[in-house]
Amino acid sequence: MDKESFGELYRANYKKLFMVAYGYVQSVTLAEEIVHEVFLILWKKRDEIVFETSPGAYLYRSIVNASLNLLKTEKRKKNIEQSYYENSPKVQSYEELEKWERMVKVLEKALDTLPPQCKKVIMLSKIHGMKQKEIAEYLDISIKTVKNHTSYGYEKLRTLLKKDNLLILFILLSSKRIKAEYEF
Repeated sequence: MDKESFGELYRANYKKLFMVAYGYVQSVTLAEEIVHEVFLILWKKRDEIVFETSPGAYLYRSIVNASLNLLKTEKRKKNIEQSYYENSPKVQSYEELEKWERMVKVLEKALDTLPPQCKKVIMLSKIHGMKQKEIAEYLDISIKTVKNHTSYGYEKLRTLLKKDNLLILFILLSSKRIKAEYEF
């Protein structure tokens, strides 16, 4: 697909696809982002994609799937946020709050020692609750690379956090009960 035919496909389908996305997400901004993202993916994979039906049908299905994925992600974020408020540590004093903050800073420093891509994989996995396949697709890397980053990152964090006796904190933050505090 060349630029001209891609442009024609975009102009012919944008409004319809926007309305489909808007019907799901009820937000102009999010609907625009979904449509642009679907077209961006189509452009990047234009040589790989074979339309089994019409390009319009393919785009429609892509918009529906992207909209549903976004709604699923938003629901997950709301659940994590609710879990945070229900399960956040109840600090009894200012000293306890300071201690908690110091532990979190040590954990953040440990995460900052990881290579950037490795840190992204760990954060997407433990903090955002994404599965390896989702991470691989999101970062456009192989599942094997995700597994390698995960193994390396956990080993390095174990070593660093043992020094400060914070391995338990990392495990707790990885649990669904507390990780919402670190949602980005």
